[in-house]
Amino acid sequence: MTKPYRVLARVSGETWEYSLSPLIRIDDIEKLVALLNNCPTVEDAHALVGQFRNGEYLK
Repeated sequence: MTKPYRVLARVSGETWEYSLSPLIRIDDIEKLVALLNNCPTVEDAHALVGQFRNGEYLK
């Protein structure tokens, strides 16, 4: 059994941790992390992770 991914996002001096399914491809996780690094606000980061969790994987 694998453990879920733990993704940390630091935005505006705040740190958020997201737990994602271990069944997601690592390439998709890396794309998500790259996009999170460019999020200007916490709300944008939450929205991005929400879309990702809803199956709107990055293309």
